[in-house]
Parts: sequence; C-alpha cells; structure tokens
Amino acid sequence: MKLSIPEESQKLLKQEIADLGIKDNKGRKISLKYFVNQIQVVEDETGSWSSRTFPKGPGTYYTVTTVKLRDGKPFGATFNTKYVDSQEEALRIGQDYIKKGMKKLTSPSTFKEYYSL
Repeated sequence: MKLSIPEESQKLLKQEIADLGIKDNKGRKISLKYFVNQIQVVEDETGSWSSRTFPKGPGTYYTVTTVKLRDGKPFGATFNTKYVDSQEEALRIGQDYIKKGMKKLTSPSTFKEYYSL
C-alpha cells in the first residue's frame, strides 16, 4: 500500500525555541527547537510513503521535529522527525528534548563535547 501526505493537510500545532544565550567557542549562539505538526495520511497509488512508516495505515498522525540551532539556523546532523499517534506524545517528546538539551548546554563538562564543531 502506498501512502501520501497532502501538503494542505499539514497543520503546525506548536513550536518552541529554547535559548539561554549560550555561545560556542567561536561566539555562535546555540539554541534548541522543536515543532509539532498534525498530518493527514491518505492512500495514494502514486504516494512515496510506505506502511512501514505508518503501520496503522491512512489516518491522522503527529510529527515532532527536533533540531539544534547555531545562530538561528539548523546545523550538523541534528534534524530529527518522529511520527506518533497522539498530540500528547509528540508534545512530551519535544519538551523532553528541550529539557535534556538545556541540561547538556548548562553543564560545563558536556557542553564542549555536545557542541564542538
């Protein structure tokens, strides 16, 4: 079964950027961002998605995308999207990402390892 996500079915539900004013060793501002979208997955013969990504088939799903920002722009291999069944789960994942990332940013022992680019 082939699936697709029509562009008009995507809806931004929440976006959060956490910024503590922290800079890396080159003076670039480091922050974290996540956003949650609601998407509608439909069956489509020409679709590019498989049922492996959406095992429950067509329906409503939520995406949570997390990304590290350097001077307000994504950097490195830090862009990550997960597909989940509920808005609550997507929000929890995003908030956990911010909480854990801020802990790493404010810990001197891990900051250098976490953001040395």
